[in-house]
Amino acid sequence: MLAFVRKCRIKFNLLSRQLTENKSLWQQLAEAEKREGILKQELIFTQQCLTKSEKANELLKDEVKKVEAERMRLSKYKANTTSRLQDLEGKVKSLGVLGSIDLDKLLEMLFSKRQKQGTSLQPISRRNKLKHKSIIKAPPDLNVSMQGPHQPLAPLTSKGNPDKPQSKILALYFR
Repeated sequence: MLAFVRKCRIKFNLLSRQLTENKSLWQQLAEAEKREGILKQELIFTQQCLTKSEKANELLKDEVKKVEAERMRLSKYKANTTSRLQDLEGKVKSLGVLGSIDLDKLLEMLFSKRQKQGTSLQPISRRNKLKHKSIIKAPPDLNVSMQGPHQPLAPLTSKGNPDKPQSKILALYFR
């Protein structure tokens, strides 16, 4: 019987060790399941952040494309405007000489010169004609309005530098 009790105690000790080991295994399993749950939550959160980041990235790419298109449009506009400005500046320079001439004074001088030569010419005055018109329209390519008789910007003489365009034009009138 003593042998039987000894066998039972050995079995009991063996079973109690197994039970202790099983408890620790169950605890380890529970901890592993907790870690698995936490990792799943982190994975879901990371996937959501990744999705948001990809969407933001796509939006930024679209915005970059729009900005690039706008930059190209503005660049073309600037080039066209610069070209148009240069054309208009050239026209203004070419018309600048003519714009500085007082035509009424020039016509009066021409009339008096012709009178001295003995040719008969009727005096022409643009001022009389302009008084009858209520609105004077500027040429379509200039944004200038004529609001009254213009004073010459340069003196009207037949002398001057022959290389200047103004002197050449005046020389044609005073031949």
